[in-house]
Amino acid sequence: MSPSSLNFQLALRTGLALAFLVALDLVLGLGPAQRLPLLGAAFATSTGARWELAGRRWPIVAVDLVGKSAGLLLGYGAASITLWDGQTLVLPGLIAGAALIGSLTLTHRGLWWVSVQSFIFFGIGGLLADRIDDPLAVAGLALAGAAFMALWLDLPRLLRRPLSAAEPHATLLDAKAVLNHPGRAALLRLALTTALSVALSYGAAVALGLERPYWAPLAAVLVLRPDYMETLSRVLMRSLWTVIGCVVPTLLILALPPGNAAYAVLFLLAAMGTALVNGQQFRYFIAFLTATMILLISMGTGGILENAETRIYATAIGGALAFAVSSLLGLLAPLFHAPARPHPPDPEE
Repeated sequence: MSPSSLNFQLALRTGLALAFLVALDLVLGLGPAQRLPLLGAAFATSTGARWELAGRRWPIVAVDLVGKSAGLLLGYGAASITLWDGQTLVLPGLIAGAALIGSLTLTHRGLWWVSVQSFIFFGIGGLLADRIDDPLAVAGLALAGAAFMALWLDLPRLLRRPLSAAEPHATLLDAKAVLNHPGRAALLRLALTTALSVALSYGAAVALGLERPYWAPLAAVLVLRPDYMETLSRVLMRSLWTVIGCVVPTLLILALPPGNAAYAVLFLLAAMGTALVNGQQFRYFIAFLTATMILLISMGTGGILENAETRIYATAIGGALAFAVSSLLGLLAPLFHAPARPHPPDPEE
């Protein structure tokens, strides 16, 4: 990894924005219920700074802002609707969202990213609804944090080009999308694989009593790829570097004097590290991302050891079940494929 490939400017801008929000948190004396949506949404938005839609940033930003806040409110609302035997509408919502994410894996990575963001905040709003006293205030803080980060990161671009400047025509699937031009069968299979993996991961996490059960289905969503061997590779890599991302900040926090100052400083450094390697080194990105989230969740509440353990277990559960489902459906797929029809010979052959 050469220094020239690292995102130094993005890391600096991300660190400055989060430092401002951390200072605002200290001045206002926000509690964990307000700090998490504000800082969490801002940090999450910084991870998508490189995505565009049709060659433009603003559509991705707009969908992301709406997706985070609306996802949280929809998740909270779904938790209040009981379907059967205490089961709410949250799980069907997660399954539907997973199917959408699975289908976008092969078509447009920018839309895939914003769908994952909505999926995360839907899960938080739904599975942690009992800890949310005022859903509108929480959604508003998430919207404010994400909007501030998006505006701050795109400010240099806005200053370089007037808003009235004409933009060249661009197709929906731009050059930054990962395109494989999949057929309908491939899209349906990956959507089904993602939906089943999420359902099983969530069920396993709840059965095992994990503190944050939405981490397991999220891990399943993030590791799945069309080929089950590629999925296995990502499962192993994400599991290993998640452990590293949990162990290192935990040891540092345990070694440093108690207090929020250590959490805040390490949180900012980890977030800057995430931005620094974003899109360049996937394994380091996983480690920094994991460390950032563990530190943020534990800031002001403690329990970093328990949060780190839960993250490791959830990643292992989600990854293992995603690989199992992907392998099973991959083996069964040939049974449902119609035999190829011989095409008529080319007249010039």
